[in-house]
Amino acid sequence: MGTNYSHFPHPILSKNRDDYIDSKFEIKVDIKEIAGKILFVFEYLLDNVNLEKLLKEDQIEIVYRIECSETMYREIFTTKESKHEVFIEESYLNGKIEISSYIVAKKDLKNYKNDLFHPDYEGLSFDIDRANIMGIGEKITIRLDKDIEELYNIPSIITISKNKNEDEKEMKINLDGDKINIILNKEDYVYQQNLVTVSKFQPVLHAMIIMPALIYIFKLIQETDEEYIEVLSEKRWFKVIDGVLRKMGIALDKDSINKYGAYKLSQIILDNPINRALSSLALGDEEI
Repeated sequence: MGTNYSHFPHPILSKNRDDYIDSKFEIKVDIKEIAGKILFVFEYLLDNVNLEKLLKEDQIEIVYRIECSETMYREIFTTKESKHEVFIEESYLNGKIEISSYIVAKKDLKNYKNDLFHPDYEGLSFDIDRANIMGIGEKITIRLDKDIEELYNIPSIITISKNKNEDEKEMKINLDGDKINIILNKEDYVYQQNLVTVSKFQPVLHAMIIMPALIYIFKLIQETDEEYIEVLSEKRWFKVIDGVLRKMGIALDKDSINKYGAYKLSQIILDNPINRALSSLALGDEEI
């Protein structure tokens, strides 16, 4: 089902076009895991008298398409009811799931007119063939990660490496791989390797090394464009952080970072590392 927004021989109801005035086609989707299956609950809002009439007359229908690139799942579901439920086997889905929605002609429509066409179409009518798209909803992307790391297991997506350039002294962060690569200069790397095996100093390392890296990541997501965030969202480290936050009812997006702040989110996700670090250091004279 093609969705080239630019080339249709007839008006399309969509947020991305102005072919209609005072009209809406919107959907929302909720998902739940139930007994080894994923329940999708679809609801649509159609605000256009002529199209609503065609829907009641069974001449058009609402079509939902669910796609999962990781499992190669793709299926189409049709309805004319405002609320529609679909169960899909959990094994068919994992990772990013994209949901598209359409208004589609169920029958050939001759001389189709609409009272709410844009004035450019005034007086015009269109012959629309069965299965032609007449409306396009905004695409919805959700994520279902069944193998997400357990809560507070953020260190599992961190790797520490040594900077090959000995002239660079500052800590660097590389996000190209599935793990967050924190790059230290040679001296700091040796210190870190000596301390990481001592349980007492692990909270200190979290506060000194991992927490600044998380602050950097949250600020990057807050300030970068959506296209780059889409690239980052495919990384394993992004999925784990997102999973950790979701267990606390927080989404990994700009709105959440604006609401809580990068500094606070970093403390939340590492279970208050500064307090744990200071507590560890306060044990100074105790045997390690």
